[in-house]
Amino acid sequence: MVLAIVFTFYVVYTFRGQPLPTSFSELQCTSSIEVQGQSMEPTVRSGTKLLVDKCVDKQNISAGVIVTYKGDKGLRIGRIKERITSPSGVSYKIGSDAKPNEENTVSADDIIASVKN
Repeated sequence: MVLAIVFTFYVVYTFRGQPLPTSFSELQCTSSIEVQGQSMEPTVRSGTKLLVDKCVDKQNISAGVIVTYKGDKGLRIGRIKERITSPSGVSYKIGSDAKPNEENTVSADDIIASVKN
């Protein structure tokens, strides 16, 4: 019982302001990440822990959603700026909040998860 209370306090304190999973199926899709770097500042600071949804529909992510994706240098985090549909499939223009003029075009297949909000 004490362990359950401590765990609940840890989760609520660590991920304050983010919705926690409410069902087992939602829990299976949820993972946590710790942001490293300043690319999403001031919105998300380095060291912030975020809950992400790994079961997101990668073909239909709206502009403004923060996602994790496979980048040239490993796992990256950024904000969807635009959804692009072409005969070869869906891709997204993704940018950082710290450098709004820089963006990457990423295939929907390279999206790993969306930040839960």
